Amino acid sequence: MNISHKNSGTAPTRADRGQIATMFALLLPVLLGMVGLVIDGGVAMVQYRRAQVAMDSAALAAATQLDRERFTADDTVQLSSAEAVAEAIRYAQENDQGHLFVSGISVSGARVVVHGTVTSPTIFMRIFGINQVHLNLSSRAELKYGITEAGQ
Repeated sequence: MNISHKNSGTAPTRADRGQIATMFALLLPVLLGMVGLVIDGGVAMVQYRRAQVAMDSAALAAATQLDRERFTADDTVQLSSAEAVAEAIRYAQENDQGHLFVSGISVSGARVVVHGTVTSPTIFMRIFGINQVHLNLSSRAELKYGITEAGQ
């Protein structure tokens, strides 16, 4: 029994090789863009998480600044605005690692809200003219003092 194997396809021609080169040239910027998004997106996510932790710490620190004079006078639980703002700024500066900018702190009664932005530099996306990414952050905290619900 004689079985012969034949090549089912034909060898690539010169025109086929040109089509592959054209497709590669067209897809290369897309592939580079995807790699850039993955790497720079990961770096931005790390910067965002670090800054969010700093913002949360700043808000929690600010929420500990009880207005003692008001509390001793009439048992009102509220924050000392000046002390809360100063404490939030201090904590944000100590924990920001150089990329966080606190854009606003609002104190109302026993609540504090800290707003800020973080700037994350890019690595690969500079190819497309994107040198940095700005992300907005916000954190809230509230002063709780003593028994807050009946039966505790």
